[in-house]
Amino acid sequence: MGVCSNVGRQHASVSLAGLYGDGANRSIDAQHTFRVGGRQYADSRLFRQRRLFGSGAFENCSTGTLNVDELPALNAILNAISIVLLTVGLQFIKRRQIERHRMTMIIAFCVSVLFLVFYLLHKWWLHETTGSWNTTFKGQGAWRFVYFGILISHVILAATVPFLASITLFRGLKRMDARHRKIAKITYPIWLYVSVTGVLVYFMLYRWFL
Repeated sequence: MGVCSNVGRQHASVSLAGLYGDGANRSIDAQHTFRVGGRQYADSRLFRQRRLFGSGAFENCSTGTLNVDELPALNAILNAISIVLLTVGLQFIKRRQIERHRMTMIIAFCVSVLFLVFYLLHKWWLHETTGSWNTTFKGQGAWRFVYFGILISHVILAATVPFLASITLFRGLKRMDARHRKIAKITYPIWLYVSVTGVLVYFMLYRWFL
C-alpha cells in the first residue's frame, strides 16, 4: 500500500510540513537528512519505523514480509471469514449438528481474537508513525453521514463482542444450553453486524474513496 511506495525510496522528496514548530512547508531530499548506523532517513519517524518493525517490512515488498500498513486489508479478510463461519455455524445448529456448530464457533471466536490483536497493533503503529490514531475518511457529501453512521454503530457494538462472545462460548462449552441459547440470540446478530460493517468500513476507508 502507501508505505512501500513512499517510505521505502531513499531518493523520494519528503514533505515535512507540520513536523516543525514554525509549520514551514519544507521539502528535502531523503538522502541528505537523518543518519543512523550508516543509513539516512528523511525524518526520525522513518528511523523509528525501522526500529519497530525492521527494514524488510518497509522496503522489500516482494519478499513476502508482512507490511504493517496492510493490516487493515488483513483485518477485512478476517471479518469476511467471521461472516462465513457465523453463517455456517448457525446452519449447523439449526440442523442439530452440535459438534460441528461448536467447532465452527470456536474457530470464529479465535478469528475474532486475532482480528482484535491486529486491529490494536495497527492503531498503535498508526499513532507511532503519524501521530494520529485514525485514518481520515476522504468521502464527501452524504457519504460522510453514511460512513460515520456505520462506523459509530460498528465501534460501539464491536466493544461488546469480546464479552458477549466469551460468555456465549463458555455457556455452550459447559452445556448450559438454555442460558447459552438465551444470550446467543443477543450475541449472534451483534457479532454478525460487526463483522459485516467491518468489511464495509475497510472498503469505504481504503478502497472506494481515495
